[in-house]
Amino acid sequence: MAIKEKRREQILASALEVFAQKGYHASGVADILDHSGISRGTFYLYF
Repeated sequence: MAIKEKRREQILASALEVFAQKGYHASGVADILDHSGISRGTFYLYF
């Protein structure tokens, strides 16, 4: 798996954990960023 694909998968896994904890509608990008420890720019680079 390429590095970029692996990083994207890590961000997705983090998002799923946030959704499981807070619910989909109560979760925001900031929650995913806090949980994954990445910057907003990095998030938007991958998504």
